[in-house]
Amino acid sequence: MVKLVMGGLIIRSLRLREHAPHDREIWKQYYYAHQKHWQRRRLLAVKAVWDGLSLAEVSLQHHVRPQTLSDWLNSYLHGGFDAMLSRHETPRKQRLSPQRQRVVRFILLHKQPVDYGIDSYQWTANSIKEVIFQKWDITISAARLYQLFDEWGLSFQKAHRDYDPTNALEQAEFIGEFKKNRACDEHSALIAFDEFALQSVPYTHYAWAEKNTKPTIESDKKHREKLNGFLAVDVTRGDTHVEFNKHSTTAESVFVIVLIILIYMQKGFTNLTFLLDNAIVTAQKWKPMCRGY
Repeated sequence: MVKLVMGGLIIRSLRLREHAPHDREIWKQYYYAHQKHWQRRRLLAVKAVWDGLSLAEVSLQHHVRPQTLSDWLNSYLHGGFDAMLSRHETPRKQRLSPQRQRVVRFILLHKQPVDYGIDSYQWTANSIKEVIFQKWDITISAARLYQLFDEWGLSFQKAHRDYDPTNALEQAEFIGEFKKNRACDEHSALIAFDEFALQSVPYTHYAWAEKNTKPTIESDKKHREKLNGFLAVDVTRGDTHVEFNKHSTTAESVFVIVLIILIYMQKGFTNLTFLLDNAIVTAQKWKPMCRGY
């Protein structure tokens, strides 16, 4: 029996080495294209056999069990590098059964924390964790809960429509153009600009709700004292600049931007790039521009 096993290992090593003359150049392409540790570990194991090491030596050198190494090499022999580098995802074991998940979703949409003895009227991941533990003695992480909320088609929102999904191709094109056109030197700065608001009374209509829905909830906005803020962050250097104003209009935004430009001019900067969102006060969807001052 031992002779059969040893003979099988020798035959496999010979078969692997037969592929070396043809596959070494291809191996280099895969090695530089796949940079994760587990991918390169498998590629290096194949190369070690090509270079003359026995399977036992490869197993010891790369700290891998002989059976695992055997599986890698068999995958390579029968399907090439793609088969060897494929990874089968292990299905996540659900701590909450589908029926219990439906119960939690119903609680989020139709109940409040105070109904379960929690001193709050707004659901958070921690309060949901507490309710789940109360009902079924199950502990679940907040990160996993957020994944479940997304799977259930829920989002944390106030009474407004959700934004459309981002376009990955447009984002990639924007980044490419931005890197190509923006000058990066000590006289240049990249400044992210945005508006925010502070109110005397916080909004009470934040809640988990179905995506792309608009709950009709009464609010006393007219009786709230509100202060608008304008925040500018130098992305490269980490410097921040904040201005406050009673109103948030296009004119006020432009005034703050001009003020920031003057500050940077005094410091000797000649090129400023402003990143702005598509807020209403800008009157249009702004694109980053780089101009000399």
